[in-house]
Amino acid sequence: MTTPLGTTGIWSGQLRYGDQTEAARHAAELEQLGYHTLWIPDVGGNLFTALGNLLGATSTVTIATGILNVWMHTPELAAAEHARLVAEHGPRYMGGLGISHQPLIDHVKEP
Repeated sequence: MTTPLGTTGIWSGQLRYGDQTEAARHAAELEQLGYHTLWIPDVGGNLFTALGNLLGATSTVTIATGILNVWMHTPELAAAEHARLVAEHGPRYMGGLGISHQPLIDHVKEP
């Protein structure tokens, strides 16, 4: 399965950490403006709830993690949530994996 990224995307912390009702509204607006992919970060809070919120507010745009922090989620959880999001919203979720930045993960133990 290939998740289409298109040619125009935007990375936004506000879509991840701002008011979730507003984030959903902004995601729908960005989709209408022609963006193909919306990227959100993963440090703090429930990443998968935020992803579901954005996927639920849109119908064609890809929602991606930039990045899904491998120190904060077990492989089993990441795989299960990926399967759930794809089952609920189709193949519009892309989990970009990464190790983050040292100052952000110093306090985190292995998941």
